[in-house]
Amino acid sequence: MKIEVDSYVINEKELAEIVKAKAINHHIPMVYYGEDLTMEDEYMTIEQIKQMVQLQETHLSRVEACCEISEMPIISIRPVIGPVIVFAKKVFRKLTRWLFLTYINQQNEYNKKVLEMIKEVQSTQKMLINYLVNVEKDSRNLEGNNDEN
Repeated sequence: MKIEVDSYVINEKELAEIVKAKAINHHIPMVYYGEDLTMEDEYMTIEQIKQMVQLQETHLSRVEACCEISEMPIISIRPVIGPVIVFAKKVFRKLTRWLFLTYINQQNEYNKKVLEMIKEVQSTQKMLINYLVNVEKDSRNLEGNNDEN
């Protein structure tokens, strides 16, 4: 699919540079946008797609690690009044837990559902990539057979 851009309205090179700069500012890995980001770029290669999926798996494992909201341990590094601060924080937490527990549980459920959906999309993506790899192999085999004839 090729997108046609009216150069009188939009400067595609300038737009590409803006997108690239924003991607870099947001620490988006280069595999997502390529080194030379222009509207004339060809499709990604299978290897680039595989790299991107591998990168997504790494990001997904990070998301899984922080998916569930849990209480942080209460500590204080102050030597003399530290135990008093810890005690006061524990009392405050117990008194206010009921206030936040419903929201925390709702957020945890939401996080789990979103993570499940992301995993489903990722497995579908892997199946599609495998299909594309097989189609590409079949296409090469057909081209090789046609060259022999």
